[in-house]
Amino acid sequence: MLIFGIGAVIVAVNLVYFMGPTGTDVVGSNSAIYRSSIELTGTSNLFPPLEGRTVLEFVSITFPMAESQTHEDFRGYDRYVIFGGQDDPIGYVYEIQDDLRCPVCNNVRLLVALDAGGEIKEIQALESLELSGDPMPVEDETRFFRQFTSDHNEASNGPSYVLGKNVDGITGATKSSIHIVDALNRLLFTHRG
Repeated sequence: MLIFGIGAVIVAVNLVYFMGPTGTDVVGSNSAIYRSSIELTGTSNLFPPLEGRTVLEFVSITFPMAESQTHEDFRGYDRYVIFGGQDDPIGYVYEIQDDLRCPVCNNVRLLVALDAGGEIKEIQALESLELSGDPMPVEDETRFFRQFTSDHNEASNGPSYVLGKNVDGITGATKSSIHIVDALNRLLFTHRG
């Protein structure tokens, strides 16, 4: 009887850890496509607003031919529309924030650049990703994000990243990997929607 009771407590603790206190997080799935419009917003109040300099530096590296940009709220995301010498956008930069509901993980905060066709061009983590509670080495972070960029990715036609299928997760940062994949799918779904 004691063993049964201990087992039940362990299962309950794991459910709260993986699902979060509200029980709404579906770990390891592409549930973002089926979320309500309120849940599809990409930016929350987890972090203070970005400094303009941070975005300008990211834009200058990612879109060296950019001449101007505008900022707007696009379906709940902070979005920067990047222009070259003409009126048509040459790309977009989105800020993504995601609450991991994890006691040993940093929440996710990313800048994601999309080219004019809506393909991921570059990703920059604004908060360090963690590997089992320690900062992740930069080369691991770079290798992980490279899987999503248009020149490396095989599944570029929609919100179709699947951890373990066309995206390799980061050992020791499973929850972060799951949330990042989900957040990027949500962003692409919203941008193309």
